[in-house]
Amino acid sequence: MAKHEFPKGKVVLVGNPRAQQVANIKSHFSWRTLSLRDDRQTLLIFGGSQGAPAINLAVLEAIPHFNQQTYQVVIVTGPKRYQNMLDLLTEKQIELSDNVRILPYIDNMPEVLSETSAIVSRAGATSIAEITALGIPSILIPSPYVTGDHQTKNAQSLVDAGAALMIKEPDLSGIKLAEASDKLLLNQDFGDVMAAQSAKIGMPDAGDRLYALLLDAVADKAE
Repeated sequence: MAKHEFPKGKVVLVGNPRAQQVANIKSHFSWRTLSLRDDRQTLLIFGGSQGAPAINLAVLEAIPHFNQQTYQVVIVTGPKRYQNMLDLLTEKQIELSDNVRILPYIDNMPEVLSETSAIVSRAGATSIAEITALGIPSILIPSPYVTGDHQTKNAQSLVDAGAALMIKEPDLSGIKLAEASDKLLLNQDFGDVMAAQSAKIGMPDAGDRLYALLLDAVADKAE
């Protein structure tokens, strides 16, 4: 047995309690607050609280394509990278259509996620717990700068379950991002199946599972 493994008999999978927190939120969010529409599919592109330069650059390349689509696109750059994104848009003379918005940050992410049709994001454990708890199909772009390349392993587990698409950062481009986005949002059958698979592996009751496990452990110790 490898040093990092635990005896199977002593391991219980309960999920991330954050998943239950997100799943239980009663959202009152409306895309109209961003001058978008609530009756259209919406793709949320989010590189983490600090943003992700590689994702932002791919998005920049994809914006002319997104401008022509029937679905909406909300791009979250990260506060420190927002102005740079605006500067690049000006430099490259790229305009935004009415269906595309660029924001520095979203402070009510759980509410926004519940109204999101699909998401582009990194593949951290908490992010995956949240999007699967809500049954959101995703395009995952694992960070290559993490210990043991664990985000790629996280993403691959969703890909294997049919719950996500993955683009590795060295392969990331505006074209690949646009193609993957269209596959999720313009092919309804494909998107619906992926959403169902995402929900299937999600654990929206993770907090309850953990609590029950702790109660069992305390009861066993008391006997």
